[in-house]
Amino acid sequence: MDKKNIFKMNLIKSAVISCAFLMNFPALNPMNRQTCELAAASVPHAWKALALVYRDINAEYINNKKQVQQLQVSMNDADFQYTLSTLSNFPRTILNWSGGKVVMDLKIVIVDHPIRSLNTNGEPNEYQARQEIDLYNPGRIYDSVEMIYCLRAGVVSGCSSVGLSGTANNAGFSIVHIPVSYKDWGLYYPEEILVHEWLHNVEGYYQGLGYTVPGLHDATVYGYTYDPSTNNTWQHWYKDYMQNKVWDGFQYIGVPPQAWSNYIPTGLVTMSVPGIPVPSEPNNNSTGVSLNTLFRWNTVNQASWYGLQVSSDASFTTKVIDRWIKTNSYACAGLSGSTMYYYRLRAINPAGTNSWSAVYSFTTEAGTEVLNKGKALRFDGKNDHVRIKSLIQDDFTVEAWIKTKASRSGSQVWEGLGLIYADYPGVADDFGTGVVSGKFAFFTGNPDTMIQSVSSVTSGQWTHVAATRVKATGVMKVFVNGVEESRASNMNKNSLTAPVYIDIGGNLLDLRTFDGLMDEVRIWNTARTKDEIMSNMSNQLTGTETGLVGYYCFNEGSGTSALDKSSSGNHGYIRYGPVWQASTAPLVIPAEPEIVPDPEPEKEGPDNTNAAYTHLVIGPNPYKPNDRILSTGTPDTGVIFAGITRDTRIEIYTIAGRLIARLEEKDDDSKLTWHVPDTIASGIYLCRIMDRKGEKAIRKIGIIK
Repeated sequence: MDKKNIFKMNLIKSAVISCAFLMNFPALNPMNRQTCELAAASVPHAWKALALVYRDINAEYINNKKQVQQLQVSMNDADFQYTLSTLSNFPRTILNWSGGKVVMDLKIVIVDHPIRSLNTNGEPNEYQARQEIDLYNPGRIYDSVEMIYCLRAGVVSGCSSVGLSGTANNAGFSIVHIPVSYKDWGLYYPEEILVHEWLHNVEGYYQGLGYTVPGLHDATVYGYTYDPSTNNTWQHWYKDYMQNKVWDGFQYIGVPPQAWSNYIPTGLVTMSVPGIPVPSEPNNNSTGVSLNTLFRWNTVNQASWYGLQVSSDASFTTKVIDRWIKTNSYACAGLSGSTMYYYRLRAINPAGTNSWSAVYSFTTEAGTEVLNKGKALRFDGKNDHVRIKSLIQDDFTVEAWIKTKASRSGSQVWEGLGLIYADYPGVADDFGTGVVSGKFAFFTGNPDTMIQSVSSVTSGQWTHVAATRVKATGVMKVFVNGVEESRASNMNKNSLTAPVYIDIGGNLLDLRTFDGLMDEVRIWNTARTKDEIMSNMSNQLTGTETGLVGYYCFNEGSGTSALDKSSSGNHGYIRYGPVWQASTAPLVIPAEPEIVPDPEPEKEGPDNTNAAYTHLVIGPNPYKPNDRILSTGTPDTGVIFAGITRDTRIEIYTIAGRLIARLEEKDDDSKLTWHVPDTIASGIYLCRIMDRKGEKAIRKIGIIK
């Protein structure tokens, strides 16, 4: 391999490096343990390994305390170059330390998109980024997969530096986290950390075949320690492990040579980088294209997935659609009328990603504007959904407007299509709603108990659905269009604390997700009455209603965030590409509020602020997301309001007077954080700050993207 090419930065985007070390093996050095005199296999099979290198993370992470964090971290150039150099030595080290018994065919893929998820919610053997494994290892063509990424100290708590993370195929896969300093990998054998993680795969595989292979973390049990003669490494342990030379007091154990030569999980990988897709529909420069259009392109040989991007600007700065698709077509709903759009495509498989296709443009037909209507989200029934943190567990109500013709038959909610879904594996205190056999269904767990509506909700018309639960009595109810249609009593009376989050539009455990439109999702920490549901279901709320802890109108129109208009500020993360379209749900939507500054000066203070806010500090201001400079913006903060009192409320408005966020201080730490959503554009924003005594102040915040 030409090592000079490793360090060229043009490899960052979709680079693929193949390292195959198939050569004559050195003779084994004689050992003083006669029982270890084992000759290397004459022609060892190659262990097929894949290394996925991620320069960027933009992911939701749930730590072992069930705390949700959003991570945005990038690997610096020094770490990136060191990673590639270390990987290039990995197969050679395996060959040498195994005494010629093991040969590795390693493919290195530099992934050109960030890791989107690093969390589990407790499921055994489910890896944090399993979709990445499925994307780059379809059909389990690799024996071992290592994912390499960077988590800086202080960015995230509760995430192990390195460790085995479930099973991807016969051998398994591991994560490798680059520490704060890449030199922590080891100055002399930095690939040792890769060897360790790969041997976890080996350990599980050969133990599963019945071989007596010691636990990889039991080195000290067998008398091994850091070895000063090898610059304080564990290489003697790894060498003896791979050469079946670990003495257990009775015999030598490890991986015997016949295992290496006879039992390798899979065969050779013969895939090549796929070709470039050719767009076919809509036609280039076409006009009068439907607002609900179908994108098509040719089938590319050996393509695993296709990437589709659609934008209203030729530079694709803002994208209406940005998603990976298994087939060669994609149906899009809700494009804007009389608008020129641009779209492009590319293909990907484990060998790599090709360049973008030619950019096609088209102009949509004139749309019919609907007054006083916002937007709805269109879920495609494949995997897209909105994830929010669960803030309900005792008494609660969940409700939404839906429009669908899709359903699945079954006797439990998990057999249908998930709507507002908070399931947890096994027998657990959980809950969820869905569409089952054409009816609206609601369940609580431990044990699973389901009730269903009488009316069908799959008419293709807008239908309002709601479910309520009372902890003390175990009463469950479902409502359709404000009418109670079913109830059950004396069900689970525990706090339903098992779920960490709620998936709007998705049953991700069983991959049975909602297919249709959804709007006006509301989550309450009270059991609403029939009159309360019916009298408010057609009215858009202010977000300040008592008991409202989640309110999602889906009016953003772009981005990866669904804004929570309630005082909770529990914004949702839009995953895998549901699309916006104009909503025709029967809602009465009031005019947007306008900010009206106080007509007369308040008590003296700086910046038109009264004395109660003389210690108020707002920063970073201006705020630059991901700037990584403390004074302007770090990836995990947002805009912080410090020096405020308990019960202070902060409202954020656009310069035109549109309310976009509400915050409220409740935990006595004298500060609030505005986690600026991706959908917020650059510009000046106004903040109205009010304490419980009625004192007010107005401030300006600059956002620079």
